[in-house]
Amino acid sequence: MLDRELANGIRHDSIFLGLTLGMDRKTFFAICWELNKKSQMTQGSNNLSARYFLNDGLKVPAYLDFYPNFVNDSIVEMPAIFSYRDWAPWNKSLAPDSLLIDVKNLLEQWYGKGFIEVKNKTKGNVWVKVDGNRRVRFFKSEPKEVKIFITDMSKPPITIQQ
Repeated sequence: MLDRELANGIRHDSIFLGLTLGMDRKTFFAICWELNKKSQMTQGSNNLSARYFLNDGLKVPAYLDFYPNFVNDSIVEMPAIFSYRDWAPWNKSLAPDSLLIDVKNLLEQWYGKGFIEVKNKTKGNVWVKVDGNRRVRFFKSEPKEVKIFITDMSKPPITIQQ
């Protein structure tokens, strides 16, 4: 699937919130600053990411924590984490399985249908979609999180632990 999509020569660079693959660091920070001024975003956990307040698209309010991987001052990958704002271990309606379904529906709105489920020995089930150069994959992570990686597959592989 990856070889076929890369061979078609079509580029899909949109990530979310106006961010794109290939965007430079200065533009990334400018977009985040504007969202922060509108009170739609703040610093994420441990001050290591941006946290967007996702109030639409999921069944309940959630956080979207993210910070891109840059190579030569260009975004080549966007790791992100979805989590329900009001998650608690005793709140079964906000369990990871529910979040996974919610995130899948949202990502199909953002990137279109066509995600396939792939078995992974270390991550469990991973949902993947490749459109041209852009690969989107997501999976359940911690008890309260779904991780997503949006990667420009036309660039050399990056060596960041995932």
